[in-house]
Amino acid sequence: MSLHIEAQEVESYVFKEMPTKIVPKADLKKHKNSTRTLWTSLEEKGWELLGVLRDWTAVFEKENWHVAIHHFIDETPLEALVGKDSGICIGEIIGDEETPFEVITLLQNKGFTHYVPEQAFTDAFILDTYGNVHNWHYDSPKHKLQLWAKTEGAQLLVEFFCNMPFAPYGVNEYMNFPALDLEFVQDTLFDMELPDKPKKKKAEQGEIIDFAGIPEQIPPDVLKRADEAIERVFNDHRKIAIAYSGGKDSTVILLLVFRYLLKHPESKHDITIISADVLVDNPLIINHLMKMKEAVEAYCRKIGRKIPFILVEPEIGQDYFSCVLGKGYAPPSSKNRWCVERMKIIPAQKKLVELFGEGEPTCQLLGTRSSESENRARSMEKIYGDDFYSPHTVSNITTASPIRDWTAENVVTFLVREQAPWDELYSNYRLISLYGSASSFGECPIGAAITSDNDAKCSGRSARFGCFTCTLVDDDVSLRNLTLDYPELLPHYEYRGILKATQDLRYGGFTGYQRKPKFTITNGFGDLTIDIRTMLLLHLKRLEIKLSDNIVTSIYQEVMKREISEGIAVTNRFRQALFSHYTVSPLFTGAMYNPIFDPFNCGVDRRTEEDAAAIERVLARIAECKRKETSEQLALF
Repeated sequence: MSLHIEAQEVESYVFKEMPTKIVPKADLKKHKNSTRTLWTSLEEKGWELLGVLRDWTAVFEKENWHVAIHHFIDETPLEALVGKDSGICIGEIIGDEETPFEVITLLQNKGFTHYVPEQAFTDAFILDTYGNVHNWHYDSPKHKLQLWAKTEGAQLLVEFFCNMPFAPYGVNEYMNFPALDLEFVQDTLFDMELPDKPKKKKAEQGEIIDFAGIPEQIPPDVLKRADEAIERVFNDHRKIAIAYSGGKDSTVILLLVFRYLLKHPESKHDITIISADVLVDNPLIINHLMKMKEAVEAYCRKIGRKIPFILVEPEIGQDYFSCVLGKGYAPPSSKNRWCVERMKIIPAQKKLVELFGEGEPTCQLLGTRSSESENRARSMEKIYGDDFYSPHTVSNITTASPIRDWTAENVVTFLVREQAPWDELYSNYRLISLYGSASSFGECPIGAAITSDNDAKCSGRSARFGCFTCTLVDDDVSLRNLTLDYPELLPHYEYRGILKATQDLRYGGFTGYQRKPKFTITNGFGDLTIDIRTMLLLHLKRLEIKLSDNIVTSIYQEVMKREISEGIAVTNRFRQALFSHYTVSPLFTGAMYNPIFDPFNCGVDRRTEEDAAAIERVLARIAECKRKETSEQLALF
């Protein structure tokens, strides 16, 4: 079996090298003697160095081969993202290809043990070898062969790319190999290396609240100013929208509005509460939000006020898992916060336009405060300045922040000392208890409250309530702390850690070539591979984190549009991992396009629970008929 393939320009995609902003370095952040001697041998064998990316990923080239070596030095890779051993010998795959075999030999000579993990390439190899037909997965423009290698103090993921028009990961110029002298190791009883000096990260300071020292009351002048601000809004507008996230600040706004209504029962204002469920919220927070919705709606019925409490969701297809597992987007980072617009801004603004885009002007009440963080203070100053109102991106809406000058202590004091009108149904103490468990006092702004991308930043030394999938911060402190009191959140915290690790280039989770624009394969890091998406699906199943049937279907529809249509490898392992999330497993998969068996035109027989129950009843009747027939035949004897 030969690994040698041709990366041809086929009808569905073309290769085109484009300028990139990727700037490689000439050496790793740190070496071990094993990696020094490996690099030295690669240079001696005529391999060219194309540079190092993100401190630990080096790309080399020789003849028609590119090799990317991802280095874990004195660090153990996250087991969840290290592929299982396929049991296939690397020699079976590379056959008589001398160039990749040269790298394998060097690894063996340097004391590395190795294995070939399960991946799209090994799936294709098995089908090709035992099915005796050429498997089209080999011709994928995102094709690569991966190998894990390990020795003391170093673990490597080695990737082989053959016959590609340009190098993977956006590198394109040769570099000189660095000077790689061996370390002087003194013979002692102790072999000790000094650890790297930890890199100091600039972190925005979040708020600190002393729950033990809550004052007896909020300062009267602070509360008076907030009540006057609410009254001004009610005097100036007949239509009012409350942006409610379920967090402490927006809860204060909600309570202030109902304080006004209790004092002014004659009010005929048109009030709407708008909240958001981004479908990947911290389960405790979405549960809290739903409990609050029930309590507020029940109270409104009691007092005879019609105040709609609306939940906004992202469109299926733009939701988190459709984007990550279907479109192959890398989990959001501080430099690529694609989640904000797709999951929050767009759905919220669509709902706001639908509700308030025409007719009377509307004021949207926000719970934003200047003291939340330095970023928020700058944002508030930019948006409001000395003005009371600020324009919204929806032209018919203005915004106001009645508690913009409140401190965190003011907020918590108000929540503790002010009884909610619906207190007997759902007390403020439920929310305070959540914040106490989380030891975190920020909250991710909801889509309905967001007026700009800057408003939606998640940052700070403290974590915040928000999506359990959030990878914008290094560690979700609030979610981690909540697991101490709510161990049912441990699976979500573990999964969040796995998602965060996929951002690390060293796990080989990026294809190494990107689609830009559609049907054009160009240089860059690229999308998430089908293999790492398969791992993410399997971990979701293992941790019993559910995907709705609609999202499972949406994921596969995105894969059909983005991958299959362009001749890119989609493995049966991926399909099986994905379809296992259906409430009822499909009977058939494949390109059926049948209006009865494939109503969503996604190649999957979408059986419902009712379908499954009906089939079970039919099978039971068939079995009963056969039993009776057998009994009657036996009676004749």
